[in-house]
Amino acid sequence: MICMTKVENNRDRSAPAPCAIGNPASHNAYSHGRHDDAPRSADISTVEARVSVASVTAELRKLHLTRPISTRIHTGRGYWIDMSLTGRTGDPRVRYQDRWQPHRMEKIGSIMALCGREPIYGVSGPGTGTSVVCRIEPEAASRWMPEVDDWTDDQLVALLDVTNDNVKSLMTRLAVELRNPGLAGDLMIELIAGQLMIELHRSRQAAVQVCSGGLAPWQMRLIEERFNDQIHDVALKDVASLCGISVRHLTRAFRVSQGCSIGSYLSRIRMERAKSDLIAGESIKVLAPRLGFSSVSSFTSAFRRDVGISPATFRRSFR
Repeated sequence: MICMTKVENNRDRSAPAPCAIGNPASHNAYSHGRHDDAPRSADISTVEARVSVASVTAELRKLHLTRPISTRIHTGRGYWIDMSLTGRTGDPRVRYQDRWQPHRMEKIGSIMALCGREPIYGVSGPGTGTSVVCRIEPEAASRWMPEVDDWTDDQLVALLDVTNDNVKSLMTRLAVELRNPGLAGDLMIELIAGQLMIELHRSRQAAVQVCSGGLAPWQMRLIEERFNDQIHDVALKDVASLCGISVRHLTRAFRVSQGCSIGSYLSRIRMERAKSDLIAGESIKVLAPRLGFSSVSSFTSAFRRDVGISPATFRRSFR
């Protein structure tokens, strides 16, 4: 599930429609609680925390959808970055409306970034979740990076599932700052936004065309289903057999398709599940062995290395 706002039938569709994070009520101010600009297409959409400063808006948003929705999203210009803290539910999928045929709907990852001038159409089933969202307006974005209009199709697809570890750490830091604002919090938000812009453009420069030799879509779907069911003690021989290929071919083709090793991919899934369970109040002692860690200390070390803070600190931030 992703923060989305429905475009009403009588709205001028040539004009940008507000995304779910809405427009900041005021600049350079923190606020908590429900806002009037919550999307009406969702049964419940609550802004739990917000800060707006220097054309940057950051929010913690909690959504609860009891029915499927389909919506057209206009981000306008600038950037909108959304990271799910609890895992995507409802099987959300999106389409670049001006580029792709109606039948092409791509699944989004735990982190999605939308760049300006690209209308997005999205669908999602019922689900719940909490996301941290950062919207960077054009005047703020231009201070850090030049405006880019020549995003390739592959680069736009990559934005729907951002795997850059630095982006993930920055969005997590943003969530903690929103939940527990500290000294010079508005300046911290602005600095994080600037770093996010730089990291996204570094990822863009590093992006390469997916070459032949990668996994077929049906093979990736089988692998994802297996990894979601079993995130530790995974036997590569069994996964390779499931795909009808050798272990060597599996490891090489997986890296071509995903840009990372199978081990890194599994670690990412474990950390996403860990964050979701911690937000739900799960005990660290119970969570560590469930995720395949030999001890609480090994889980704590892995979580700190991946997220930047300890699991205990992360859980306290969402109480």
